[in-house]
Amino acid sequence: AEWDKILAEVEKKLEAIETLRGLIKNRLKELYPQITCKMDVLDDLSKQLENIVDTLNAKGDELGFEE
Repeated sequence: AEWDKILAEVEKKLEAIETLRGLIKNRLKELYPQITCKMDVLDDLSKQLENIVDTLNAKGDELGFEE
């Protein structure tokens, strides 16, 4: 009987773990598009900053500034 109680407890815990796993998986599915969207925005900003730096460097070269 003691063994049955332990097994029942283990089964309950396993079910709880499965439920949590499902919830986490669903949440990640929700968040993934938001994260990738933000990554794209950051990539764009990074490219814009690179262009600005290149432009400033070119202007500096034109004006004879050294780095």
